[in-house]
Amino acid sequence: MAHASFTLTGIHEAAALTKDIARQLPFITSKALNETGKKLQKLVTQKLLPEKFILAGRQRPARGAPWWKPGTALGFNLKFARKTEGEGMNTVLGSRADWLALQETGGTKRAQGGRVAVPEGARKSLYDIVRASRRPRRLMQNRRAFARPLADGREAIFLRTGKNPRDISLMYVLEPEVPIAPILTFEHTTTAEASKIIGQTFSEEFYKAIKSTKPAN
Repeated sequence: MAHASFTLTGIHEAAALTKDIARQLPFITSKALNETGKKLQKLVTQKLLPEKFILAGRQRPARGAPWWKPGTALGFNLKFARKTEGEGMNTVLGSRADWLALQETGGTKRAQGGRVAVPEGARKSLYDIVRASRRPRRLMQNRRAFARPLADGREAIFLRTGKNPRDISLMYVLEPEVPIAPILTFEHTTTAEASKIIGQTFSEEFYKAIKSTKPAN
């Protein structure tokens, strides 16, 4: 009777390799989380924010970096996962800009001890940026600026634009509170994207670990 005989070799080497890979799993996991975080950071700063906000020239600190740039105090920065953190390890992406909370969830903006200045003529259009010299506090330091009530009783800030008493421009309306629509969608966007790429990113890091691992002699 014809028969065939098969022999499997390298079992001990494979077992040693498997043990080594198992020891590297915390590192592989942290690397996958952090690489995913970097991809999400790029998505937020290069796609999501420009779609939702007017970013050019807005709120530049003394050193000239836009507020949202990674590495700045209010920027979208990463807290990286560490392999020593165990099963609870995670990578955190976020900004310390407290005004973003209402942009994410929606709600009512209220001024602390005052009123909310809603721009009218302070910017050229709805999509323009209010220059630093035309922000409420700076504007009121201008001798041509003054506050007075509107016909409906609301307080407003005006700017004299000529010699004629009628040459004035409405700059801001002062409101006790202002409704804010939820437009940022940061959590939804990053969660959805993370679910798409985390598996592939982990596979890539796992494959790198296998390629770099040599079984113990």
